Amino acid sequence: MYSSRRLLATSSSSGRGALGGGFSKDNLTEWAAREWGEVAEPGHYIDLHSHKISPECAAVLERHSRPSTAMSRAFFGSSVFAPERFLVSTLGFSKNDILPSVFRKGDSYLFFTATESTPHELILGWKLGQSRGCTMLAVDPRARLVYLGSGIEKADYHRGVLFRKILTPFHIFYSNLLIKGMVKELEDECAKLESPGSG
Repeated sequence: MYSSRRLLATSSSSGRGALGGGFSKDNLTEWAAREWGEVAEPGHYIDLHSHKISPECAAVLERHSRPSTAMSRAFFGSSVFAPERFLVSTLGFSKNDILPSVFRKGDSYLFFTATESTPHELILGWKLGQSRGCTMLAVDPRARLVYLGSGIEKADYHRGVLFRKILTPFHIFYSNLLIKGMVKELEDECAKLESPGSG
C-alpha cells in the first residue's frame, strides 16, 4: 500500500507550467498570491499532499500525452468525491455537471474553473460566496508521485478558532481521503490499460 503525506519538499523534475519551481507548498503559495493579486500573508491557507503510485501506473502516466487529464478524471470520478459532487449539484452551486474530456484553461466543472492546465498539472479556481480558493492536481511519473494541493484566500474568519481548530483538521483529513480515492481510481484505470487485450 502506498502511503500519503503532507508535502513540504519540491519535486523539481516536473516543474513545468504554473509552478515553475516544482510542485511544492511554497510554489503553490506564490502562485496563489499572484493569481489573487495580493502579497502572500499568514491568513492565506495553503496545503499540499502527495501519494506514491505503483511503478506500473507511473509507466502508463509517463506514456500518456496529458496525464493531468487522467488525474482530473480519477479525482472527480472517485467514490470519495461522489458525496461532494452530489451536494454541489443538489444545492445549485454547479456551473457545469459534465466533466470535460480534457480540461483547458477556462473550462468549468461543478464550481471549479481551470485557471492553469498543462500536461502534468491542473489548477482549478473556485468561488463560493465571499470565499475563493484553488485546488491543484499534479503528477510526476518519474518520481511516482501524485499531488493534491488546496488554497483558500485570506479572510478574517480564517484566523478564527473555528477555522484553526475544527475546519483545518477536517480539511486535512478529507484531503487525505480524496488523494487516496484518486490514486485508487488511477491504479484501477492503469491496470485496465496494462491488462492483456486492452490495446
